[in-house]
Amino acid sequence: MDIQDKTKEELISELQELLHESDSLKALIEKREAEFLIANKELEAFSYSVSHDLRAPLRNMNGYVDLLLSPFTIPFLIKQSIT
Repeated sequence: MDIQDKTKEELISELQELLHESDSLKALIEKREAEFLIANKELEAFSYSVSHDLRAPLRNMNGYVDLLLSPFTIPFLIKQSIT
C-alpha cells in the first residue's frame, strides 16, 4: 500500500504507534543506563577493595625478595648450601 493511498487517520495512527515505540525505547535505554552505572560503581568498589587487600601481601613478598637479593644474604645462602 502506497503512502498516498492511506487515509489521514491511518497515517496519524501509525505515527502515534511509532512515537509510542520511540518513548518505550527511550525508557528502556534510560533503565539500562541506570543499571550500567550501578554495575560500574560496584565494579569500581570491588577493584578498589581487591587492590588494597593485595597491597600488604605483595609488599611482604617484595621485602622477602629484597632480603634474598641483598649482598649479605647471597654469601650466607651459598655457605649454607655448601655445608
